Formats: sequence, structure tokens, C-alpha cells
Amino acid sequence: MAAPETGSLKTLYLDYPRLLVLTIGILIAAGLGSIFTVPRLEDPRISNRNAIVVTPYPGADAARVEALVTEPLEDALRTQSEIKHITSTSRAGVSVINIELKDAVTNSEPVWSLLRDEVNAVAPTLPPDAGTPDLDDDRSYAFTLIAGLQWTADTPPNFRLMKRFAEALQDRMRNVAGTDIVRISGAPDEQIEVIVDAETLAAAGLSLNSVAGALVNADAKASAGALDGGLTGLTVEVDGQFKTTERIGRIPLVADEAGGLRLTDVATVKRSVQDPPEVIATIDGRPGIAIASRQLPDIRVDVWAAATRTVVAEFEATLPQGIELRTLFDQSTYTEDRLSGLMGNLRAGLVIVLLVLLITMGWRSAIIVGLALPLTALLALGSFQLLGVNIHQMSVTGIIVALGLMVDNAIVMSNGIRADVQDGMDRRDAVARNVHRFAVPLLASTITTVIAFMPIVLMPGAAGEFVGPISLAVISSLLSSYAIAMTIVPALAGLISPKEPPPPSRWRDGLVVPSVTKWFGWSIDQSLKRPAVSIIAAMCLPMLGFIGAGTLSEQFFPPADRDQFHIEIYAPEQNSIRGTQQIAEAVDAVLRGTEGILETNWFVGGSAPSFYYNLLQNQDRNPSYAQAMITSDSWQRTNALVLELQDRLHR
Repeated sequence: MAAPETGSLKTLYLDYPRLLVLTIGILIAAGLGSIFTVPRLEDPRISNRNAIVVTPYPGADAARVEALVTEPLEDALRTQSEIKHITSTSRAGVSVINIELKDAVTNSEPVWSLLRDEVNAVAPTLPPDAGTPDLDDDRSYAFTLIAGLQWTADTPPNFRLMKRFAEALQDRMRNVAGTDIVRISGAPDEQIEVIVDAETLAAAGLSLNSVAGALVNADAKASAGALDGGLTGLTVEVDGQFKTTERIGRIPLVADEAGGLRLTDVATVKRSVQDPPEVIATIDGRPGIAIASRQLPDIRVDVWAAATRTVVAEFEATLPQGIELRTLFDQSTYTEDRLSGLMGNLRAGLVIVLLVLLITMGWRSAIIVGLALPLTALLALGSFQLLGVNIHQMSVTGIIVALGLMVDNAIVMSNGIRADVQDGMDRRDAVARNVHRFAVPLLASTITTVIAFMPIVLMPGAAGEFVGPISLAVISSLLSSYAIAMTIVPALAGLISPKEPPPPSRWRDGLVVPSVTKWFGWSIDQSLKRPAVSIIAAMCLPMLGFIGAGTLSEQFFPPADRDQFHIEIYAPEQNSIRGTQQIAEAVDAVLRGTEGILETNWFVGGSAPSFYYNLLQNQDRNPSYAQAMITSDSWQRTNALVLELQDRLHR
């Protein structure tokens, strides 16, 4: 018997089994390498199209802030064509402008740079008492890990001490490799209080305006002049800046030969914290400060989080009694859960496919398709680096969606080869014939499905950037499935198939039910005899689906599988921060009495550090606003609590 002809691409892997083993090894290495090296995040990184401009104007009412600060800044910002929306809020003492760029903007850094120049150009024209406008374009992403310092002692909280520890932890977290930004929330600013004795001041013949003028004149921030030496020049500065309370206390109010009158003669100078503060933070019912850290987008969240947790644990050991350090949010736990879910779905899909194929097509087909499924998934994951797709909930969802599609091509190919071998065809000829026969039909089927998912990939704006990875993962899986079905599956089918047609066996050929086979054959014959009726009947189910879809409620995403949710309070605008805090405490009392809630963390006067992709931090210096970060005992409980509390708290 002549040796089979070798060298055909259709039977390349069948003719050279070592090449087949090498290719499988490369696929496994590529897939596993991608799992261990591709950046992992909870959510896709969306282009930053939002920014906020905050301008303080102490002592001014809302109307004055609007006319003298907000409107000039808005007029300057509107000159840029890349802006989609501008919304502003003018409150007593502060102007807040929110900016959103158009969906077509994918690289926002140059735009923010231009807008920052526009803001800086307007700043000198604002009232002298107004602060410098600050354009912050770094608020569009959720933080990766949020820690909280909690005051646990029975004494009144020492915020100055807590703030120093918060700043020390901030410095340590910044030094973790891969850290993007670290911010502190809830730490009141320190201030110098000058408490004037009215009687002593009046006896000296002075007024509060005299004291204020002396303070302003004594705080030397500008140079006093310059010395020109011809070839060299020197700037002359007066060493008079406020550095200590003692330096402030020595400010002269009245000068005479007896030594004059100094500030400490008529007033008490001491350090304190701002009261009321801009933001009040409570960590699980006690005063606290939050330290939020965010990783860079091109690293693995589990690796970064492990390094950050180590730093936090080491820092916790240095805290004094009365201050505790707690982890309020850790994104890596959710990311790892989703990756574990992917592996669990792959294992479950593999088991189901093996059982179904074992029953319907026999053990050989079950083994072939069972090997094709993980190889296809590994090849799809390996392509993530080429496509620039990270491992996050959207790409993982795409892989899960594609699980059922991954096996279709392999089933068609292995079944065709099995049928030809059973009919007596040589294994190599069966492989070559089926690769040639199914190459174009399977390619056409794959391309049509790919085209169906392309509109999601091409969707513009933040929505496309967020859900696009689902389609990219599905498309990658489909193309990987076709590649595996055209190369590895035929070779495996040829190697496993017997050289001679075996006798019929359910174990080898699968379960055959004659009555079902007879009915299926009859239905095919009838469909071919009456094609028009068959087409109409086939269209009925899709039409019923379209009709039924109109009765379903619309929701872009299902409820999040998170054990955390947030609550926002919008009190009347005239509320002080203390008044809003009382409302938050009343709501907190309800929450603490609700079964399933483990922890409540409140931020009054400003937004909480963002712990989810769609939470915007745009409530700067708003004393009538409060936001809570709530942790429950499970994501199922969270979904139930959201509906329950929405109704209870509105009453």
C-alpha cells in the first residue's frame, strides 16, 4: 500500500503530529501568558470626557458668584468646539462648573490643556477676593482601593493628628509601583485662630480693621526689591512670612519707645481646624478620614492591590491607640471574583459539552470538541494583547457569551470527518475533504456573526468604550473558533478516528433514537417540498420574539452584582453642613437598623470617593449634599435593599 501523500496544508497537522503538539503548547502558553500579564480592572477604562472647575469666592452670595465668576468662566470655556455640555452651579461662596466633551473626542488631554489656558486667562479678571479657578480633569475614574482612618477613642476627635497620619499614609501609597493618584477626603484644613479681647482692643484705641490690616501687611509674600551688581543680580525678600503662631503673635499693632503693642497683648493666637469643615466624613458611625488610591490602567489590579494592602498593613502597625485603619473598598476582590466566574463557566461549559456530545455523538467527538473549547478560549484570551483589551467585567462577559458559539465549528468539522470515516473513507482523505468542504461555509457563518457584533464595537462615545469589549471578546472567540476548527480539530479527529470503520456502537457513535431520526428526516423532506411554507414557518418565531420584546421593560444593564451601593441626600440649599449632617445621621440610624447592612460610611458637604465607574464626584463645597457608601452582606441583598430603602427613606 502506497504511503499517503504529505505536504498538503489541509492535512499538515495530521501528517506532522509533533507540529500539532507544538501548536497546542504555544496556544496554552499564549493563553496563560495573557491571563497572567494582561491588565486586570473591574471596568473598562473610558476616555476622560468630564472635568470640573471650582472657584471659591468667600463672602459672596449666589447671585454675586454667578455674575462675577461663573459667567465669565463659562463665556471663556464655550469658545472650544470640543465641548458638548457645560452646566454650572453658583452657591454662596463657590462656583462649580461641570464640563463634558463630545463623544468624538478620544484624546482629551490636549483639550483640557487648552481649557486650562482659557481658565487661567480669565483668572486675573475675577474679583480680587475670589480664589484661583481650579480645573480638575481627573475625576472620571473610580478609585481602586479606599482606606479609612477611624477615631475610636471616647474623647473628642483630634483631626489634626488624624490628618497627619492620613497624609503619611497618602505618601506611602503614592510610592507603590503603578499608583496613579491618591486623594484624601474628610480631612479639615488647619487654620490659625486670632481671638481678640474686645475690651483690651478698645482700651488701646484700636479696631478689628486695624488688626486685620496689620496681619495683611505683616505677611510678606512678595519680594521687597532687587540689587543690581552689574554682572549679577539679587532679589531682596523680607523674612516675614507666617510660619509659627509665635511669629504672628509678635506682629506690632502700635509702636512706641516702651515697646509698643503687639498682637498677643490684645488677642490669643492658636492653631485649630476649620470649623465648620468643607467635608465631614464618618467611618461606620465614627469620625474619620478617607484615603483613596487609584492604579494606572496598564497593570494588574490584583498585583497592585496586594502591594498596596501590604503598605496599609505596615502603616496600621504604627497607629496610636484610638485610631483604627479600615479598608472601605477593594476593587481587586470583585475583579478576581469575575475571573473566577469565567473559569467556572468554562469548566461548566466544558462538562456540559462533553456530556451532550458523549450522549449524541460518542466519546471520540466528545474528546475532540472538549479539547477545542479550552484551546479556543485560550487563543481568544491570547489575542487580547493584540486587540488592546484588558480583563474586566465586559471582556469576561464577552467570553461567557461566546461559550456556546465556540463549539459550533468544531462540532460541524468533527462530525463530518466521523461520518466519512464510518462510510469507509481513509482518515487522511476524510480530513482533507471536510477541511475543503467546510472552509468557506464556516468562514461565511463566522463572518456574518462577527458583522452582527460590529455595531457595538463601532458605537461612539463612552457607551461604546464601555460595552465595546464585549463584542471584541465575542469576535475574538469566533475567529479563534474558526482557526481551531480548520487546523487542530481535523488533525485530532483524524488521529483519534479508527483506521477501519468500526461496528455500530452507542458508546462510539452516540445515542440514536429511530423514531426521532425518522421524524426529523420526514420534516426535512416536507420542508424541501414546500419551501415557501417552510420560510414562513421559520419566520414566525423571530416575529413573535420582536413582538414580545416590546412588552419587556428597558434596562441597559442588569443590576450590578456588588455588595455595595450608595445613597445621596439633597437637602434644601439654605442648609448648613451641620444641618445636612443631622439629616444624614437620621438616615444612618434607619440603615443601621436594617437587616443585611454591614457598614455605612458618610461624606457630608461633598462627594464620596468614587467606588464605581458611573459615580461622578461633582459636589464640591456643597453643604446641602451628603453621600453614603453602604456595604451589605451580599449582592443579592443589595439589589433588594435598593428598592426597599428607596421607598422607606422617601416617606
